[in-house]
Amino acid sequence: PLLVRRSDRGYHEGLFSSADIDRALREGLLRYTEDLDVTHYTREGGRRTLNPPGRRKADPQEVWAHHAGGCSVRLSWPQRVSEALWRACHLLDEHHGCASGCNAYLTPPGH
Repeated sequence: PLLVRRSDRGYHEGLFSSADIDRALREGLLRYTEDLDVTHYTREGGRRTLNPPGRRKADPQEVWAHHAGGCSVRLSWPQRVSEALWRACHLLDEHHGCASGCNAYLTPPGH
């Protein structure tokens, strides 16, 4: 793996944010399991996925309530709902000559 540390904390500002996640949720663009997972991790119990059954649209109030309660929110292929991430993946595709993708994780502080 490659880790690049930046002295400018705002270097990735505007790439993807919790506001972008909220927008995608409110626009009904994210489905549980397919696009988004709500997860909780403890040392004793490991990782648990708390998605409701099925692949229904993710409810913004449910997702943010879980996050406020200590759960992480994981998005698969967030470039499908973010122009900035789509552009970044496209540049990687062009540079490396193969398909790329990403995941996004929003974990509450202290977890």
